[in-house]
This record gives sequence, C-alpha cells and structure tokens, in this order.
Amino acid sequence: MRSILILACTCLLASASDDFVMPDSGNSILSGPNVVVDLGQNNFTQFIQQHSIVVAEFYAPWCHHCKQLAPHYEAAARLLKDSENPVAFAKIDSTVEQTLAQEYSIEGYPTLKIFHKNSPRPIDYDGPRQPGPAIADYMKKFADPSWTPPPSDVAVLTSENFSEFISNQELALVEFYAPWCGHCKRLEPKFEKAATLLKKDTNIRLAKIDATTHADLASSHNVTGYPTLFVYRKGSKRIVYDGEHTEDGIVSYMKELLSLPSREIRNVNDYKSLFQKNDRPVIIGVFQNEQDALYQLFIDYAYKTRKIFQFGHTFEKLSPLSDVQAPAIVLQHHTDVRSKYEKEKFIFNKDNAVDNDIEQFVAQNQIPLVGIITQENQRNIYLSRRPICILIYDLDFSFDHRERTQYWRTKILKVANNFKSKCTFAIADEEKMSTLLKEFGLEDSGEDVNVGCYDTKGLKYRMEDNDEFTSESFEEFVDRLDKGKIKPYFKSQPIPKQAIVNGIHTVVGKTFDKIVNDDKKHVVIFFYAP
Repeated sequence: MRSILILACTCLLASASDDFVMPDSGNSILSGPNVVVDLGQNNFTQFIQQHSIVVAEFYAPWCHHCKQLAPHYEAAARLLKDSENPVAFAKIDSTVEQTLAQEYSIEGYPTLKIFHKNSPRPIDYDGPRQPGPAIADYMKKFADPSWTPPPSDVAVLTSENFSEFISNQELALVEFYAPWCGHCKRLEPKFEKAATLLKKDTNIRLAKIDATTHADLASSHNVTGYPTLFVYRKGSKRIVYDGEHTEDGIVSYMKELLSLPSREIRNVNDYKSLFQKNDRPVIIGVFQNEQDALYQLFIDYAYKTRKIFQFGHTFEKLSPLSDVQAPAIVLQHHTDVRSKYEKEKFIFNKDNAVDNDIEQFVAQNQIPLVGIITQENQRNIYLSRRPICILIYDLDFSFDHRERTQYWRTKILKVANNFKSKCTFAIADEEKMSTLLKEFGLEDSGEDVNVGCYDTKGLKYRMEDNDEFTSESFEEFVDRLDKGKIKPYFKSQPIPKQAIVNGIHTVVGKTFDKIVNDDKKHVVIFFYAP
C-alpha cells in the first residue's frame, strides 16, 4: 500500500531567500509550460499510481506562503522531471478539492505530501522550502532506488501477540481501528509521530490492532466505534484514552501518566493544599505503606479519574485525618460547598475491596447537597444526574463577596435536603455558564437569581422572571415540579395567529408536542431554515 509523507507547513514558515534568484531571461529554468500537474478528484488516484514518487502540494489560492513556494516548487519539479530517478510534482487546490483535502487531513497551507511506492506509512518531510535546487537535492534521497522507509515505531498487534505485548509494557497506548475508517486514517500520521517522540525519551509504546480482523478481541474490550484507544498499565490495568487525537496531545497525555496521579501528603499544609478548587471532590488514601492492597486499587482508580478529582495519599498520622483508621479512602468536599446537613468525611474501608467498590463509593458521595456546576465537571459528574435544579447567579467566593454568594446558596439548602432523594441541586455562575441561561431562555432576565431544571427526559423547566426568589417560593416550585404541575419550557417563536393555512399547520416550539406527538393522528412534518 502506498502511504504518505507529510510536511505540516503552515503559513508562518516560508521566507525570502537570497541564495537562489529566479532568472527572468529566456534561458530561465522557469521558461516554458508548467511542469507541476494540477490534480483533482477525477485524476488524483490514476496519477499517483502511474508514478513511483509524487510530491503533492495542497494549497489555497489566497495563501501568501503558497505563492512564495510556487516558483521554487516549479523549479524543483523541472530539475527532477527528467533526472535519472524522476520525481513527479503535483498540486491540489484544497478550496476546490475539499474531499481530497479532508481525506488527507489538510489543516494548513501549503501542506506537501510525498507518495512513495515503497512507503507503507507517513514520514515527515523536514527539508528546505527554497530555493528550488535545494528542494530537489533533498528529494533525491527518496528517489534513490535503494531508499527504504524507516521501520514504524507503532507495533502491530494480533489476537496471538496482544496479551504478550501489553503484559511486557509498563505503559502502552493501543488503537483499535478499522481500515475503512476515515477518522483512523486521519489519526495514523499523528499516532506514528507520537510513537516516535515517545520512544526517544520514554519506555511508552504505541500499538495498533485491526478490529475488523480481530473482532473477538475487539468485542471483549467493548469496542463499539473507531478509533478506540486504551491505555494499558503493567499489562492488565486498562483505561479509556480520552485525550486529544493530535501528536502533541497524545505525547503530553501519555507522559503525564508516568507520574503518580496522587500527591503524597506529608504534613497538614500538604493536606490543606489539596483543597484549591471548590468544584471538585478531594479523595485521600490513608495507608500504612505501599503494600496495603487498597493502596494499589486507589492508585489504579486515580489513574482513571485524575482529571475529574483531586487525589492525595498519606502514610502519616495527620491531625485532620486522626479519626480515620488505615487502610481507608476518604472523600471530602471543599468547605465552600459543605453544609450542616452533610458529613465532613465519607470513609471507605471495606475489606477485600475490588475496583467497582471504589467506583460505587465515589459515585454515591461525589456530589455535595448543593455543589457547583462548571464547564469541567458538567460532563463528568453532573451530566447523568437527572432530575436536577440549578440556581444560576453571580458566583464569587473571594473574601469580599463570599458572604453574598453563600447567601443565595443557603436559601436552597433546606429545600435540597428535603428533596435530595428526588432531585439533585447545584449552583452555577451566570457568566461562566451563560449557556445554561440561554438553554432556559433566561439570558435577558433581570433577576439576580434564576432557576432552571431538567427532568429525566431532558425536558427543561424554569422559575418565571416575575417569581420573587425566596426559600419558600423555591420549595413551592420544586414541589410542584415533583408533582408534574409545571409545564416544560420550549424555546419557541410566538404562536402564529393563523396557524393553519391551506390545510398546513405551522408548528412552533410551544405547539410541537401537542400537534406532532398527538397519538391520534399521523403527522408528516417538514423542518426548514428560513
């Protein structure tokens, strides 16, 4: 299979060169018709197949650096066209041939890719940009018949060698892919580059396995889409890779896993330093030593959730944890979000615990009675909590404004405690979480405090602007919501005065459910944009 060498070149790289001046006389290297061939969807594949080596430039007509490259690119093409080992040069207008540009993951202009008959995978082009002869000289090494691509740093796995490979690695990242998958193809060059970079200064290995060929193995790993990436630690400890699908993203994510996900607490100051953020729980392991069975389970769980929670562990007897008998795991919330209705510490100390026990313990206690929703924890912690009611206002926990911020939160604590078995409660900052106000149609509200709720079906409910917010009014609202006495909010245009014209109904948000979901009628609906 032919593959691609990538020159990831953005419009910041080209610069003028005094080493090569394009002559304008009749004997100029650029005289005569152009040698660089224009390619498109209709002739791209055929052209690649007809030549042993093709350099293809993906460009945009408006790109300044593409224009700077053009004469040097043309000069190199002429120099190599009739050489002993010729190289074909081509160009593709990415603004016109968008399908080709997308297929080859073009993210900047100009991007050059080299198609070589002997190369099964991408190799970085790191040669000169100009002058033309320098580009040609660099390409001669690829045109040499003896040239072979360097071996890939990505291991190829099968059902036969999979277990042996991961059991021999301290840390590995494995991609389950499908040959036809477009996302997998776009990831491939980035995955290769990351593998090479990580191999240089770490023992981290990257590998891939064709999930369509080894379907049983993919099924046993619950692979349902492609690409799916798993991190394996010491063979069997598996976590889902949730980092960026970029070269830098993969490298930084994997290097971060080289360090412990939990900070060792040696004194009270270390303990206090864990509580920097008030929107994420703190999970602390209390152990006698590293040989405690619970210690390894704790570390394994921390690796999987280090981006969600703050972790710390100690082998010392510290006064804030004097009531905790080792080995144990303690979950605590910041004092900003803890109330008189809640424990200061939630303690897990089950004998013969397994991974799922820790996960269940955290899931049961990770949300305080009235916590803080942020962009970071909304997806990982609060997304699955339905029904939920959110108090949206100006949150400021700085010294001068803490009292005012807590004033509004305190007003709903008793209500939250009364309804905690039926609903989750939280507060959110109206500026940082402005999308919530928009979802509930409250972005133009003049109220200091707004309330929006979701039910288990995702329907939205809100306290109307003209309702004065008090503990009593909030409790009445929640009670009516629980009893199904509040109508859901739909973002909607006004109901038209003439909703039926020539037998056709005009449906808006407020009438959608009544008309479209009427189980007594068959409805055909046409969605359109004005």
